[in-house]
Amino acid sequence: MKKTRVPLTDDLTMVCVETDAALDALLSSQAPEASGLAPLDWEAINGAYPESVADGDYLDSTDYIGAVNPDGSDPWWAGWTVSGSL
Repeated sequence: MKKTRVPLTDDLTMVCVETDAALDALLSSQAPEASGLAPLDWEAINGAYPESVADGDYLDSTDYIGAVNPDGSDPWWAGWTVSGSL
């Protein structure tokens, strides 16, 4: 496992962890590094990066990385994807 520290601002550093995605049948990551995380603070991100257009009212705060909740509780694409495309 490779960890890389990425400075975002003078007082904010992100730690990136390179690991296998370990995707399950729902295409959610089961890698331990991809869940149990602190939700992003969109207001802080917008404050640190004036060019950011992140809309905190639109974006979901999650404690996991990726589009699919690793606990399988929200297969958001169900019912509208093309059969066999996932």
